[in-house]
Formats: sequence, structure tokens, C-alpha cells
Amino acid sequence: MKILLLVITIVLGVSSCSKEKTDYNALRPTPIRWDFNNLDGLAKDRPDMMDNYTLKDGILEIFTRPDTYDRIKFRSQDKAYVQGKYSWRVFIPEMGTGDMASIGCFLYSDDQHELDFEIGYGKETVRNSLNATDDELVVYMTSQGNPHHQLKTTLKRNQWYDLDIELELKDGKYIATWYINGNSITSRELDFGPEETKFYVFVSVENLTFMGDHIPAQRNYAQFDYMEYQYN
Repeated sequence: MKILLLVITIVLGVSSCSKEKTDYNALRPTPIRWDFNNLDGLAKDRPDMMDNYTLKDGILEIFTRPDTYDRIKFRSQDKAYVQGKYSWRVFIPEMGTGDMASIGCFLYSDDQHELDFEIGYGKETVRNSLNATDDELVVYMTSQGNPHHQLKTTLKRNQWYDLDIELELKDGKYIATWYINGNSITSRELDFGPEETKFYVFVSVENLTFMGDHIPAQRNYAQFDYMEYQYN
């Protein structure tokens, strides 16, 4: 009888353990880093995407052509990333005056579960509202839904930037915080968490209508040194 009870206890213990939430830290104990020496671990967002990119000395340069609505995006191969810190090092160039062109560093699950840095010249009305100077561009930090949240500010052109999105957990839901060069800019509690929503990690340059006043008149680009995910 004692042996039977011991067996039942072990079986119940195993059954209980199988219902526990995934230990992502055990799965990913060290940072995952894409250094752009090659495209290993990355995928094009669409198979038919234009080859508007170069790789040289560990730098991924993505560009869009003038008079087009090019959308060039690379992402992690896996849609598997949850709470933790997401980091990008990106060079923000001059960009065309009034061009509808956006540099993106973002997390994407679907259109209602997307967290963005989007950087470009900006519409004149937006620039005026931010008192943007001639040597500044506009940066949007956005949760596209659940709930929607957005903050706009400016940054200087022709500089390298460290951009981070940190996802912490509160009662099983994400709290998202956006950082520029280590400075916390905005934060928002979200209505979803890791059990229902995991992300791809993206870099992009896209000709998008909200980011300017006319179709791009020049080639616009960004350079990416790396992107990284560190589970917290």
C-alpha cells in the first residue's frame, strides 16, 4: 500500500508540474543578439520583398527608393519573444525634407499587438506641434492597441542611437517602457501578457504616409549595428 501511495504521489506531482507556465528564462538564459554580420536568424517580412539592403562590416543598411511606397522589413525568424529588454543600435541619417519615410525598430504579433519606434521627418503640422528644429526628426513611440498609446518627440539627425523597449510583468500583463539612449521616455500598462502574445523583433525602413507630406523625393535609409533580446 505504501508503494502504491508513493507512485500516486509521484504521478500527481508530475501532472501538477506539467500545468506550470513555461520557464522562458530556462529556455533563453543568455541574450539573443543579431549582429548583422549576415542574415542568420532573420527572415524577410515578405518573400517578394525588394532587395533594398546591404551588409558590410556588421552593419545592415536598409533603404527605400524615391517615388515609391517601398516597405523593407527584416524580422526574427521566430515569433517567440516575451517579457524582457529589446535593444537596437541604429544610425538616423538626414532623411528627405517632407518625405513620407519611416525608420522602424519594433515588436509585432499582430496589428493590435505591436510596439514601435518609428522615426522620420514628420508632417509639418506634427513638427510645428513639437517645435522641431531644422536638425531634428520626429520619433513616434506607440502601442498600436490594447490599449492604444502614443508619445511623439524629436531627436537630432545624423547620429547613432540606442533604442530599447522593456517589457515587465504586472499581474501577468506587460508594462512597456520606451528608452532613448538609456533615458525612459514613456511607459504604458498593456491589456495582454506572454501567455497569449509573443512577438517577432523587427527592423525596417518604409515609405509610410503618416510620416511626411509627400511621396519620398530621395533615397532614404537607416543603418543597424545590432538588435538584441534579453529575457528578464
